[in-house]
Amino acid sequence: MKIKIFFIVVLSLIPLSSVAGDPIRGSFSDAKPFLDSITSADSISIYEGLPSQGLDRSLMDRERARSDIFWIAKFPFYAPALNPEDQQSLKSILSAASTLELIVFEKLCGAFHPDYCVTWDSEQRIFNALICFGCEEIIFESEGKTFRYYLDKNAYNELKKVLSVYVVKRPKK
Repeated sequence: MKIKIFFIVVLSLIPLSSVAGDPIRGSFSDAKPFLDSITSADSISIYEGLPSQGLDRSLMDRERARSDIFWIAKFPFYAPALNPEDQQSLKSILSAASTLELIVFEKLCGAFHPDYCVTWDSEQRIFNALICFGCEEIIFESEGKTFRYYLDKNAYNELKKVLSVYVVKRPKK
């Protein structure tokens, strides 16, 4: 029994590999450029993610073959981008430091799979926030750098409420 608990603890400390180029567990200082940049963004776009590979692999494979799919940080999304009606809510949630929690252990929820990507540009840089509601995580990506965080429970609920209306192309289950 003690050996089993030991292995569970050890395995929870090993970062899981990701198709996004192994995003590192970000610190709060790593997040600062992302949090600051969204407040000055002129516009925000939303990309809808494909169905999860863990829940229905055949459906995801079929969707990936579509001609309107493109990739952000090695994850597939439907094109074109959607323009959120309430950009201020997204800016408010994604610019708050309280939105993020540091990753201290790995959840055993399966592979990260973004339901949405919120993207914006600021100072001639493109920033992406890939959001996985299954893992309750967010990956910030810009210029090939990726940082992972847990979403605070309130931010998770707010983002889910704001973004869930943007299911346009993803097939219903």
